[in-house]
Amino acid sequence: MPTRPHVFITHQGNREYGEAEKYGDLFFLTKGNVPLLSPRAVLALLEPKLKGSTPQDYFLPCGPASIRMMAAAILARKHGRLNLLVWLEKERTYSERIIRFH
Repeated sequence: MPTRPHVFITHQGNREYGEAEKYGDLFFLTKGNVPLLSPRAVLALLEPKLKGSTPQDYFLPCGPASIRMMAAAILARKHGRLNLLVWLEKERTYSERIIRFH
C-alpha cells in the first residue's frame, strides 16, 4: 500500500492547516524560535527533516521568509520540482501549483 505524501509546512504558527490534509500528512519543519540570522543553522535544521522527502510531497510555505526560501531550495534541488500549495483566501482552500526545474 503506497504511503500518503507529506505536506511540509515551513513553520508552525497560529493558523489552521486542516485544509492541507487532503494533500497528505502534515509535517512541520520548524516551530518557536529559529536562528534566522544564521543560514547554516537554518540549513542544519531543515536538511535532516527533508532528507526522506519524495517528488510527490508538497510544500506549504509560511512563516519567516528565510525558512521558506531555504526549504524550497532544498526540495527543488533534490527533486527538480516543487509541489507548492497556495492559499486561496476567497475560496478558503489550498490550490496546487507544480513547478518543474528540469
